[in-house]
Amino acid sequence: MPCADNNGVRIHYEVESEGPPLILVHGFLGSLNDWRRFGYVDRLKDHYQLVLIDARAHGASGKPHAISDYGRSLMASDVLAVMDSASIDRAHYWGYSMGGTIAFGLAKLAPDRFESMIVGAATHEAPPNATRMAEGLATGIEAFVTALEARGPLPPPTRAAFLANDAEALSACILALAQDNAPGNPEDFAMSCLAYAGEDDEGCARFLEMSTRMPHASFVALPGLNHITGLLRSDIVLPHVTAFLAKVAI
Repeated sequence: MPCADNNGVRIHYEVESEGPPLILVHGFLGSLNDWRRFGYVDRLKDHYQLVLIDARAHGASGKPHAISDYGRSLMASDVLAVMDSASIDRAHYWGYSMGGTIAFGLAKLAPDRFESMIVGAATHEAPPNATRMAEGLATGIEAFVTALEARGPLPPPTRAAFLANDAEALSACILALAQDNAPGNPEDFAMSCLAYAGEDDEGCARFLEMSTRMPHASFVALPGLNHITGLLRSDIVLPHVTAFLAKVAI
């Protein structure tokens, strides 16, 4: 099980196939298995070397409990540590939700290492409900996941994976992102960028406004999708992403 070490925090990752490198980073509560579970890997592996990363506090990566062990810059540096571990100098990057937030740190800290960025349902701003999420996690992971399902039912394997999370580590992670004054703004994206979100995502208008500030970005609003189904429905998302990647080949 390959891992990078970033100042003592283990960052688990997996590499699939060959081709131009494409880094994939999941959203809050998720893991690298989301990209497999929802069909992204099967559709992309014939064309790209996929580098799937478990963000710290998630999956098989380290789960420190201190807020100081999280934040956009630290989580961006985890991605760079994985790239170094896998001997990847330059790559495309795709992050969804929390993974998209990490893109803003990368665009500021290491723009020369990315050919393009794909930002799904994310902005550089603090999550507007971060404090409420942390309070919900304090009641236990099962209650938190049950409340999350008010947005829509989760596939049973996804629900089980969410329940396996460390609530204390997740709470530290979301609070750090909310308090983060680290660098990273839309104007930092020197590379080509695709931003997208479901039309029914409550943050869609914010994501669209953010994309207008990116120098080289396009935005796609996906009809009928919310924040959760914007990940689950790879059949709707992937045609836009693959068309974008075909234009920005390394």
